[in-house]
Amino acid sequence: MRAKEYLKNKRKTISNYNIIQQIVDDLYNIRLDEEATKEYYERILLSDIRFNEWEMKHSEWQELHKKYGASEREPELVKFENEIDKRVASNIREDLLKVVRDDETFGYIFHLLFKEQGNVPSSQTIERAIYQEISNDLIIAENRILDLEKQLNESAKKTEIAEGNQLSLEQAKDGKRTMKVTTDVLIKILEKIDVKKNDTADATKISDFISYVTGFSAETIRQRLSNTEELTNYHREEVEKVNKLLNELRVGISIKYNTYR
Repeated sequence: MRAKEYLKNKRKTISNYNIIQQIVDDLYNIRLDEEATKEYYERILLSDIRFNEWEMKHSEWQELHKKYGASEREPELVKFENEIDKRVASNIREDLLKVVRDDETFGYIFHLLFKEQGNVPSSQTIERAIYQEISNDLIIAENRILDLEKQLNESAKKTEIAEGNQLSLEQAKDGKRTMKVTTDVLIKILEKIDVKKNDTADATKISDFISYVTGFSAETIRQRLSNTEELTNYHREEVEKVNKLLNELRVGISIKYNTYR
């Protein structure tokens, strides 16, 4: 299990969770750098060991300190910025070991935490593990994109159905009227007065205008402007009706449909 997955799944059971998460985040960007990982380990995670070594090395000063108080000559314990408190450092190392144990991308820090496990892992081993991790993440991302596309398509279908239902009252008054035929007629009229897409106006302005006039969705109209799929027999009655009206107005405009579809 990857370290970040372990953190997510075991969040409620990990003591000092926030500290462990910060350490994993810090190590994440240096996983391939053995020296940087070792430097981080010694600087951040070993405050208790450094203190114990300092205390043993300078034990003679303890009695002097108690008897005479602090002195300028008294050895100073070296501390590092952001190092883990020595009181919890040992527990932090134990918890961190559990988090990275099964994640080969953290091979260097695992070796430092659990040296009995054998030789230092090779850089190739860690590189392969990171490559596999990135490949898996890409697959997950691609699947997520496909899911989102599916959701968007389903949403668009629902919108189209809703718009169709919204037009039902209009249809009851003046017969069937579709977005495709209505849009095609208005485009012809606009072209008659030299208003053309990518010429005097862009698709957005044209679709917004047609949407205002018809009540159809501007987005579906924009799609119609991009998709010039021909009308079919399904639109025959509507096309013949609007062509009759246009003929009576003598505007020299008509629209067509495919009689074979």
